[in-house]
Amino acid sequence: MHPLLNQGPRPKHQYSDNTMSQTAKGILYIILSAVLFGLMPILVKLTVEGGSNGLNATFFRGLIGLPIMLAVLRLRGIPATFSASEWKTLSLTFGVGAAVTITLLYLSYAYIPVGVATSLHFIYPAAVTLAYVLFFKARPKAVVWLALAACLAGVFVLGGNISDIGQGLPGIIMALASGLTFTCYFIGLDKTELKYMPFHKLTFALCLITSLSCGILGLLTGQLTLELTFQAWVCTVMLSVLTTLGAAGLLQRGIQLTDGTTAAILSTFEPITSFMFAAAILGEAITSSQLLGCGFIVMSVILLTSSKVKTKSG
Repeated sequence: MHPLLNQGPRPKHQYSDNTMSQTAKGILYIILSAVLFGLMPILVKLTVEGGSNGLNATFFRGLIGLPIMLAVLRLRGIPATFSASEWKTLSLTFGVGAAVTITLLYLSYAYIPVGVATSLHFIYPAAVTLAYVLFFKARPKAVVWLALAACLAGVFVLGGNISDIGQGLPGIIMALASGLTFTCYFIGLDKTELKYMPFHKLTFALCLITSLSCGILGLLTGQLTLELTFQAWVCTVMLSVLTTLGAAGLLQRGIQLTDGTTAAILSTFEPITSFMFAAAILGEAITSSQLLGCGFIVMSVILLTSSKVKTKSG
């Protein structure tokens, strides 16, 4: 059976508490991860301005995070080893769902504005929901579809008018593709044995696979470089540390405590924080359309979180 469809037996000692508090924690973790991920486009843009590129940023993001997560695993007494079955699942989940996704999204920034790329990338909540319906016989409630519609409306309003971006077709294709490949990330973490793996170990595997895959691709294409400005190196280190110790782990734990569809929709909180950070760090103005888009996303978050908490408490 395909590893992504083989969830396997659930270990009795891990994540067995399905109470309302666990669901609420999962929701909080996902929203916090979205806040941290919202800073990522700003940091990537600053690294690119300082001599980096999408592949280079992804490679160093994983490479710098490796010793950090290895130290965390040793402190917690968690072995940094994986079975053959786990490696197959991890390769698909993180190789396609993370490394390919991140690289495509970062590369798209060179062709289209970050806001447009983000809005196109955020087709993944719809893709994840559709995948659950087609492959896992999920039957989302009406409130989930309503929340999905609201979040998609929000990210497309935030993205602006795609027809104004000129010769940006390669960027459009890469941003859309990054949203589709990201579905592997949510499905892998929710529907396989990875759902019950310690999230520190998952983050270590994420760093290892992304650094290896992007490192090899970067060498083949000649896109790996050490010739970055001091500011670009600082932003690269920040990108790795904030992702490794915060955003990635929080999202993975949040998926474990909720489900892929919930996590995908709640992750749309990320564009809101991206625009807030862009205003604070880059001095970009916040427009009325951005406020409208943020309103749609907040509405989707409120709809979904209230529904999930009521369901778990009922």
